[in-house]
Amino acid sequence: MSPNFLIELCLILLLTKVLGSITNKLRLTNVVGALIAGVILGPSVLKIVSYDTFWEYAANIGVILLMFNAGLETDIDHLKKVGMSSFLIALLGVIIPLIVGFSIGYFIMNLPYLDSLFLGIIFTPTSVSITSQTLKDLKVFSSKSGSAIMGSAIIDDILGVFILTLFGGSLGQEVKIQSVVIGLLLFFVFVFLLIKFLPPFLNNLSINKEHKHRMPLYALILCFAISFISEEFFHVTSIIGAYLTGIVFSKYVFQHTVYKQLNYLSYFIFSPIFFASIGMQTKLSSFNKTVIIFTLILFIGAALSKFVACFITSKVLGYNFKDSSRIGAGMISRGEVALIIINIGITNQILSENLVSPLIIVVILTTIITPILLSRLYANMNKEVLIN
Repeated sequence: MSPNFLIELCLILLLTKVLGSITNKLRLTNVVGALIAGVILGPSVLKIVSYDTFWEYAANIGVILLMFNAGLETDIDHLKKVGMSSFLIALLGVIIPLIVGFSIGYFIMNLPYLDSLFLGIIFTPTSVSITSQTLKDLKVFSSKSGSAIMGSAIIDDILGVFILTLFGGSLGQEVKIQSVVIGLLLFFVFVFLLIKFLPPFLNNLSINKEHKHRMPLYALILCFAISFISEEFFHVTSIIGAYLTGIVFSKYVFQHTVYKQLNYLSYFIFSPIFFASIGMQTKLSSFNKTVIIFTLILFIGAALSKFVACFITSKVLGYNFKDSSRIGAGMISRGEVALIIINIGITNQILSENLVSPLIIVVILTTIITPILLSRLYANMNKEVLIN
C-alpha cells in the first residue's frame, strides 16, 4: 500500500475538525463540516483523496463504532415507551417514500419498472448513525422526540432491509420470502437472548479486576462479531448489530468506561473518515442541466416523503407540532444504508451510471439538511423538559 494514505488521513482528520468547528460555531452539528470536507478533498473539488477499498473499510468501521456508541447511550425504558409509536412512524416512513420513489422513477424519469422499484427502495432507509450523532451533538438524544426518532430509524432500517430482501429475486438473488421472514424472526430471538443474558454475564465478569480493565476490548470484539453475525446469518445490516451490542453494554455496570475508551477511537479517527467518505463518492463534473433537474426532483421527493409521512403519523399518535416536526426532520437523512443499496444496484447492473451520482448527491443533501433542520427545531430545547 502506498504511504500516501497517511497524508490523506492527515488531511481528512484536519479538514473534518476545522470545518466541524466552523459549523459548530454556526450552530450546526460538526457532521455537516465533515461531509463538506469529504466533498472538498474528493474528486469534485481538490481531487486529493479518492474513495477506494481502504477508505471503504475504514468508513465501515467508523459507522459501526458510531452505532455502538449510540446503543450505549440508548435507554431501553425510554425506547419501550415509544416502541409502538416508533414502529408506526417507521412503517409509514417506509411505505410513502417507497411509493414516491417508484413514482418519480416510473412516471417522471421514464425508468423501467425494475429501476423505478429499486429507486423506491433507496428512498426507504433513514441514516441512523448521522441522525444519532446529530441528536448527541445537540444533547437531545434522550428527549421524547429523540427517543422516537432513534426507535423509528432503527425499525425503519430493518423494514428497508426486509423490503430489499423481498425483491432479492429481481436482483439476481435466489431468495424466498419464507427464508426472509424466518431470518428476521430468528434475529429478534437473537436480540432478546443477548439483551436478556449477556449483561449479567458481563457484570459478573467485571468482578475480576483483570477482566474489568479489558472490557473495552471485549466490547469491541463483541461489537464486530455481532455486526458480522447480524449481516451474515440474519441478513440484517451490520450497523443494527452494532447498535444492538451497544444496547447490551448499556446495561453493563461500567458502561461509562467502555463508552469513554471506544468513543476516543471513534471520535478522533473512524467517525471523521466515515462522514468524509460520503462526500468523496460523488463527481459534480458529470452534471448537466437535465441531471441537475432530476437530482432536485429526487431530493425534494426523498426529503418531503419522509418528513410528511413521519410528521403526519406523529401528529396522529399524539405528539405536539414541535415534536412531530422534529421527528419528521430527523427521519429525512439517508446515508450508509442507502449507499449500500446503491452499491447493490451497481453490482447487479440495476442502476445506470447516470443515476448513481444524482443518488449520491441526494444522500449528501439529505444528510446535510437533517442536522440543519434539527439544529433549528431543537434551538430552544434547553427550555423544555427531557425525559428522565
